Amino acid sequence: MKRRNFVLLASAGATVAAIPAIHFLFYRTPDYDKALAVPELLSLIWDQKNIADIGERYCSKFPNEMSERFLARILFSDVKNRDKTTLQEITKNDFQSNNTVIIDGWMLSRTEARQCALVYLLNKNG
Repeated sequence: MKRRNFVLLASAGATVAAIPAIHFLFYRTPDYDKALAVPELLSLIWDQKNIADIGERYCSKFPNEMSERFLARILFSDVKNRDKTTLQEITKNDFQSNNTVIIDGWMLSRTEARQCALVYLLNKNG
């Protein structure tokens, strides 16, 4: 076998072997507890339908964030073992740093709004 053919075949084989690894690293939805998608404080005043409605409006306002993978990565993959206490702290920090959005007349932290969007997408998909 000529060296050129060998190099081409080896390169093609390495590329084919790397595709699943790249997909796993960059395109998979991180594992997370689906119960954490529901914003705890908002669930005290709203039912699942209202939370999902707010999530739908958030997705309409920010269509670039309208995927479970994107929202799960933002909400759950940057801190290992994220729990509801951590999400409450992030929500509090959002309000303190004015990282808020107005959806349907409600001022929500960006984290709460993203949780609502995740609830909407989870309900929509299944």
